[in-house]
Amino acid sequence: DPLGRVVARADAGALTPERLQQALAAFIGWQDQVPPRTSNKRVAGERAYRKAHRGESFELPPSRVYLHEARWLSHRLPASSTLELVS
Repeated sequence: DPLGRVVARADAGALTPERLQQALAAFIGWQDQVPPRTSNKRVAGERAYRKAHRGESFELPPSRVYLHEARWLSHRLPASSTLELVS
């Protein structure tokens, strides 16, 4: 996300396909997900993206989402990996 803030940095040299698979497994099932401020969801009757573009301050409540399946399609570690999600 180019507009987000960095919350942690780490050496990607320690990543392995096995460690990535373990981490991915934790996301299967129900999760609370906060929509982006530029979402089409409504806040007080108005689209969030309109408020965001005006620079207004507001909070979007999290939505419950269910991830049925996720699998790695390929790894080019430490540079990149390709993931398929089924929600």
